[in-house]
Amino acid sequence: MKRLLIAGYGFLGRALENKFVAAGWVVDKLSRAGAGGAISCDLSSPNEVNALVGEYNLIIHCAASGGGGEESYRKVYLEGARNLMSRYPETHFIFTSSTSVYPQTDHTEVTEESPAMPTTPTGRVLRQTEQEVLAAGGVVARLSG
Repeated sequence: MKRLLIAGYGFLGRALENKFVAAGWVVDKLSRAGAGGAISCDLSSPNEVNALVGEYNLIIHCAASGGGGEESYRKVYLEGARNLMSRYPETHFIFTSSTSVYPQTDHTEVTEESPAMPTTPTGRVLRQTEQEVLAAGGVVARLSG
């Protein structure tokens, strides 16, 4: 059986769980509070991430910052990705980023060729996380709301 770890059990995490379970995967999920049957885990804590048991075919990092600023983004996204990739170096890894890595704020079109040049501190944290995930062989999906 294929195994998936969803790091961030919110709206997107729940939708992913439904799709993967329907496809026959075994799904474990992480959240700060451990709600909804998720494992309680602070992704920014190497000790908590390293204490996770189980091996996975795929990890999807779709945690939310909780609406915080730059420091919250750094902990959840950058440190979280680093800790997960360090704990599971051979596991396929997908990071869900944001279109905030693009400088456009005037509703102009963004294409695959548009440069990622964030203008905000949180956008810069996301871009740094993307670069580290890609350098480690992972995949980045930029989602917009």
